[in-house]
Amino acid sequence: ENTGIVFHRIDMGGALIPARVENVVDTRLCSTIANADGVRVSTVEHLLAAFAGLGVDNAYVDLDSPEVPIMDGSAAPFVFLIQCAGIVEQRVPKKWRRKKSAKKREDSPERAKGPLDQKNRRQKEYKWAAG
Repeated sequence: ENTGIVFHRIDMGGALIPARVENVVDTRLCSTIANADGVRVSTVEHLLAAFAGLGVDNAYVDLDSPEVPIMDGSAAPFVFLIQCAGIVEQRVPKKWRRKKSAKKREDSPERAKGPLDQKNRRQKEYKWAAG
């Protein structure tokens, strides 16, 4: 409980890759996450969308390859399969985080400032390529 979504690469000796924003290593053509040892999982976006849409925030996903199956390119097949498997209510209450929305910087349309980190009193800045 309260594990979040964790990918379990059984083909890589049971390596665990938590689906957390700081584990995103690539977003070209698909979303790829990796753990500290460099073990990767690609094409996670449709399965994560299905989990989010169904309100599932704790799950272990066993994989025997470096990529989540693409299925039909949407979250629909995953939603169907998750509903067939069933969703179990957890005994521990959800942990909620409250974040303020990112602020766009006036001096650069390719930058935004994230919410203020209350612990360190710092604000993260995000950059992306202009399209």
